[in-house]
Amino acid sequence: AKVLRINIRAGQMRAIVPEQLQFCFEILSKESPIVEGAELVVEMLPVKGKCKSCQHEFAVEDYNFVCTKCEHEDINVLQGKELLVSNIEVA
Repeated sequence: AKVLRINIRAGQMRAIVPEQLQFCFEILSKESPIVEGAELVVEMLPVKGKCKSCQHEFAVEDYNFVCTKCEHEDINVLQGKELLVSNIEVA
């Protein structure tokens, strides 16, 4: 089988630069005939939080981990720390 595409989901808190990841992937994939020429697709996920006090879910802007509803600072991060392969397409 030959890998055609690898889909990655990366949270904003991982500070991944998709272009840099693509560059590294292209270099490393040349060493594997199975992966060489495959497309790497990076989906960046925004940071989302949930207030432990009022249970309000909100988008975290500029790493300001304060509830947008009640201004409480005790927040659970629901999304934004991920770094995973969501799927691999093969021929």
